[in-house]
Amino acid sequence: MKRAVELCPALTGGKGIEHLDIVRQGVGLRPHRHGGTRIEKERVGGVWTVHNYGHGGFGYQSSYGCARKAAEIVGEALSPRATMTDNVSTRQRFEIERIPSRDLAAASKLESIWKFANDVFADRQRNFPEMGFEEGKRFERPQDFQDEMGPNAVTFIQYGRDLRKPNGEAEIIATAGCKPWNIAFKLEERVERMREERRAREREATKSPGESDDGFYTKAHEDQLLESLEKTGPMTHSDGQDDVPRWEVMTVCVHPDWQKQGLAEKLLEVVREEVSSQVKAQGKGPEFKLMVRTLKEINEKYWLSKGFKTVGEKFFEPGLFGSPTGFHLVDMSRDHQVD
Repeated sequence: MKRAVELCPALTGGKGIEHLDIVRQGVGLRPHRHGGTRIEKERVGGVWTVHNYGHGGFGYQSSYGCARKAAEIVGEALSPRATMTDNVSTRQRFEIERIPSRDLAAASKLESIWKFANDVFADRQRNFPEMGFEEGKRFERPQDFQDEMGPNAVTFIQYGRDLRKPNGEAEIIATAGCKPWNIAFKLEERVERMREERRAREREATKSPGESDDGFYTKAHEDQLLESLEKTGPMTHSDGQDDVPRWEVMTVCVHPDWQKQGLAEKLLEVVREEVSSQVKAQGKGPEFKLMVRTLKEINEKYWLSKGFKTVGEKFFEPGLFGSPTGFHLVDMSRDHQVD
């Protein structure tokens, strides 16, 4: 205040700082947020809320861009199925398609989704070389994708078009799915089913017994997986066994060229709306949980940033799928309210 009075004596009518009265004291806080600025929408008590906070000391510098993004999200919340175009006008996103599992093959989408999921999986592997996983397909056959989703699942497909490409054709750029959650750790059953299917294909193709297919899960992997399961036992779980409906979020995949554009968040919200609608139609609620089963070392931080918490964990020993360090599989959960 002394400096202020020296610069502008009129503040005290030329009488000096001693003639100023201290009315109150305050401080301006600039809170940072772990994980960076949060700009996204969330349904709170049935009402859309758009978050735009956590800028820290760079709020003024980022205000124009953050405000523009928040305004876009408000538009999405008001019209969630509207066509959206990027600011640079070089990419176009279209309405999200909903396909129940029973219609995947009939809609001629199964093979396209299978190939897309494998491509994204391979890109993810390349981005984490320290895990040492062997290269291969996530789903060996299109039917494997449908089997993992199960009969009661719903798959969502986001299409897009890159206007810079000569053809400019719409293509799959992101997917997500959901199905009723089964807390049981079913890897043993899955391995046995894979073995039976492999034996049947070997008989049909007159392969030599034990010959490996071009997939991420080979016969050697099956043997390793069963051995690891026998050594480590079941997954430990802290999620209470209550009557709250639980649905698993699955196959959240975004094309590498379309990442960091909010596609995963958009599809997660569509999944949440789908589950809320189904839970409500079944006369259950008013709460439900979304569950995720994923690799701790690669994906846990991402899901934590989306409000999920880790409720179960299981370690697999080094050597499985070529990993020199071993890896953890985690179950994660987030609570929601029925709309």
